[in-house]
Amino acid sequence: MQESNLTKLLDQLLALPKESEWLEFKHNNSDPREIGEYVSALSNSAVIHRQEAAYLVWGIADDTKEVVGTTFNPDNARQGGQALEMWLSQKLRPAPHFQFAVGTYCDKSVVVMAIRPLKEEPVKFDRVAYIRVGSHKTKLDDQPGKLKEFWTQAIAGNSGGWDQRKEDRATLDDLDSIAIEEFFERLERAGRREIPKGLSTESALEKLQLVVEGKPTRAALLLLGKEPKRFYPTAYIKAGRFKSATSILDDREFTGTLFQQLDSAIGWLQERMTRRLIFNGSKESSAKKISHSPMERGEEWSYPLLALREAIANAVCHRDYSSNLVVSIRLFDDRLEIWNPGTLPSDLSPAVLLSEHPSHPPNMLIAECFYNTRIIERWGTGTVRMAEALAGQHQPPPAFDVTTQNVFKAILFASGYSDAELVEMGLNERQVSVVRYLQVNKTITSAQYQELTGSSKPTASRDLSELVARQIVAKLGTTGKGTSYHLLERKGLT
Repeated sequence: MQESNLTKLLDQLLALPKESEWLEFKHNNSDPREIGEYVSALSNSAVIHRQEAAYLVWGIADDTKEVVGTTFNPDNARQGGQALEMWLSQKLRPAPHFQFAVGTYCDKSVVVMAIRPLKEEPVKFDRVAYIRVGSHKTKLDDQPGKLKEFWTQAIAGNSGGWDQRKEDRATLDDLDSIAIEEFFERLERAGRREIPKGLSTESALEKLQLVVEGKPTRAALLLLGKEPKRFYPTAYIKAGRFKSATSILDDREFTGTLFQQLDSAIGWLQERMTRRLIFNGSKESSAKKISHSPMERGEEWSYPLLALREAIANAVCHRDYSSNLVVSIRLFDDRLEIWNPGTLPSDLSPAVLLSEHPSHPPNMLIAECFYNTRIIERWGTGTVRMAEALAGQHQPPPAFDVTTQNVFKAILFASGYSDAELVEMGLNERQVSVVRYLQVNKTITSAQYQELTGSSKPTASRDLSELVARQIVAKLGTTGKGTSYHLLERKGLT
């Protein structure tokens, strides 16, 4: 690549708001293995995001985009590039086409690796395929058949997965101009995806992959359509206030775009949740008259709004839109349940959702639009953020239930103990896990305790007796098979 062409390319890359799925800036030299992972992730993401090339640039700060230069000079950079190219060709399967360019930019040495992606199959480094999520890399699911299925859906006919495919039944007239304008405003405020100035609406939507060959994609109709439900009858949220599993006090349905559904559902919950006012760390009911300065006052809802937003956004983002079920929100006195049509990927389980984990959104384009408008953060962190928000209000972490066929349930609890509090109380891991079990399942027997924790009968008896003594659980019955234990309502909570 000639010096003038390199300068022009860097001008274009630095004009972008920040790193992306197909662009990575590095301050300086990188470990060869890290470079291999980046090449895999950038190449695969470039295919999915319809980019002709991806770029790995050394000598530019990734946070400020300041040109800091590298320790390379043109001669050793070219030699090192050739050696790295040979090494990568052995480690990458299949190996994409890449080219090193070395030059001076802003009077400092800069190195650019241009990667030409492969569409035939995902690029793996040391037998592992990576992908970019925003500016972060993550591993792709390599369970039998899963990776092939994901890749086929992502690139088939340049139409991608379910939500990336064009809807032949629809025209651009089925998109709502006001919803589009609001979406563009959300993108601009978020600053994660820039739309070049001067583009027509259709061209801008094409650049965002929401319009393909003059047709709106399924994601476009769900996010920006006039009547999404006309095309996808179960694409709405049903919410209800429950006294018991069979006693419904009131219910509502939220239709419109996914953005409208999310906002309406949050508003409905706010109308039905209790709210506490906080003064210098203390809490009082919002029904009481308060004379403190507003500067000292805060408020706390029954459930943190961040946790609610994450839970509902995950549901509408990850749901199976081909299912005849709908997303449902069930508000009880002691808990909130969000039912989502769909299943977890085969490499995930409810237990791992409270720690950082890979994410393979079934509706990648919807997930990308939610990310670019800051409704969700980096993929795979939503459930962790929910738990952190709840812990901030001294509430227990959410529970996740997959026992109902083709339904994923997220359950938030109005009161209880946070994990940190249980550990501070001296409870062991077995006891903490049983407290969480009781929040969902209400009662447990000694035999069930033994099976759940893998403990012996004497250990289960000691653990349960300690929980009774601490007044965390209550014992029902005296001896024998009729004895069970249930979780007591935490004292001092309103």
